[in-house]
Formats: sequence, structure tokens, C-alpha cells
Amino acid sequence: MLGERKAIGRAISIVESGEVSARALLRALEPHLGHALVIGVTGPPGAGKSTLVGILISQLLEQRVAVGALLVDPSSPRTKGAILGDRMRFVRGSMRGTLFTRSLASRGHLGGLTDTLSAVIDVLDAAKFPVIIVEAVGGGQADVEINDVADLTLVLSPPGLGDDVQAIKAGVLEIADFIVVTKCDRPGAEAARQQMALMVSHSSVPGESRKVLAVSSMTGEGVGELMDEIFFRLRAEPLRSTERRRRSELSIRRRIADLAARLVREQALEPNDPDSMAICARVAAGELELESAVECLLVARLHRLRRRRTVDAE
Repeated sequence: MLGERKAIGRAISIVESGEVSARALLRALEPHLGHALVIGVTGPPGAGKSTLVGILISQLLEQRVAVGALLVDPSSPRTKGAILGDRMRFVRGSMRGTLFTRSLASRGHLGGLTDTLSAVIDVLDAAKFPVIIVEAVGGGQADVEINDVADLTLVLSPPGLGDDVQAIKAGVLEIADFIVVTKCDRPGAEAARQQMALMVSHSSVPGESRKVLAVSSMTGEGVGELMDEIFFRLRAEPLRSTERRRRSELSIRRRIADLAARLVREQALEPNDPDSMAICARVAAGELELESAVECLLVARLHRLRRRRTVDAE
């Protein structure tokens, strides 16, 4: 499937639709999963995520490593599509090797990602891309979700952020395999690197091996060291196997939670649905707590789905 761009694009469109055909496609892909190294890149706006992702792609392509790049953008408030969908910065790089890029709209999802991202990653994994790079929207506390889908997480931090303590409280630094101090050719970069290294040493638990690297996209400083770490992960099969199991478990949990939320949001609270009306009436009368109401709605909806699938199967 590698290189069949139209087929890959159609498959991604199907899984993004969330329809019945998407579930059938994902089931068909399952035997072909577990080969890709998924690299997540996140950080605050202005950290240089897009620039660094472009450099990583160029370096991988020069080594003849095929790359799938998933670039999550803020959604347009009108069309719900990706605002930065053109991604012209990758056109030149795509001429040097096998590269597939796709911009995905976050569609209001609060985790800096998109609720179909895991499924899209599976499509590229099944297409035999050895490396998949995911660039998150970037925006602070919610970016920790990148750790649910990535085998290797890069958290970017430019010098001069200011409130570094708040950043680590938010949990963003804790999910990093590598904290990358970007724009290290600028004043204050070395002080930022030292401060980040100190914070990591104080917050790490036994067994963790997070690293702090300094990189400049302008001068190329530190890029070689970062690429060495990536290629080490690409070759370390036992380590990747462990990460794949962890990512698979998190992906399943996330899909269950996303599906449950979508069922409640889109269907379980239909105005004319008898179950919804009866449960809401009980809540209004003080006979049922809100948490119990949510559970009842989910159970009712799941029973309805089972009945529908049984009818379809017959």
C-alpha cells in the first residue's frame, strides 16, 4: 500500500467519517498494524514545531526512510476544516523520498489532537510507513493527549517562556521523552536548557530517562543528536514492542471514551427520544442524580445499538 496515495487518502477519509464502513476498514487493517514508529511533536505556539517537523522529515527522507506526517490544525469556525491545510513547506521535501502528508482539523477537540487521529495513524501504519510524525495544535495543558498516540514524544520549549513552573504543573513536560529547547542560537537558550534539565531531574521517577536537547533550526545545532536518538528508537525493536502495547491499550480506551461521548452528544439526548425524555424528567424531579442519568442514557443507547446490529446481521 506504501506509495498508493489515492488509496491512502480515501482510507483516511473513510475513517474520519466515523461511519459503519470505517469500523469495517479498521478491522481489516488490524493484522497489518504495529510496524511504525509514531513521533509526537507538541509545544506552545511559536515554539517552532512546524519548522522542526520539516527538518525531521527532510533528514528522514535523505536516509530513504518513508514518512507519514499528520498535521493537526485548529478548525475553521465556519467549515470545520484545517485552517493551515496547504502545508506548502513540505513540497520540496516530498521530492526527495516517499512522503505522505495530511492536515487534520481538531474540530474543537480539546486535547490538541483530533478524535479520529488514532484511526488515521492505523491507516498509515498499515500502509507500511516506518515513521509517522504527528504535529499537535499546541496550546498548553491539553497537549498531554499526544502521549496516548505517540511512541516517542517531543515537547518543544523555546527560550523566554517565562512561567516554566506552570508548564510542569500542567503535566506537559512529564509526558516528554525529549524536551527540545528550540531556537538555541538565541540569547537565554542555554539558561533555559539548564533550567529544564534541573526540572526534569527533580520531577523524574526511578526508571525514567527523559532528556533535554537544544536545537537550532537556523544553524542546525543539535539536529544531529536528535536524529541519532530517533534512529536509535527506530532500530530498538524490544523498546518499540513495549511502546506499541502501551499505545494499543491507550488507543482502545480512548476510542471507547470518544464513542461514548459521541453517542451521548449526538444521539442519546435526542429531543423526542422516549428514554431521554423519561430520564431527564426523573433528574428534574430529583429522583435521579446526574451521573446515574448519564449511565442510564449510555446503557439505553448501547442496547439500541446491539439490537440494530442484530437486525443488520440477520
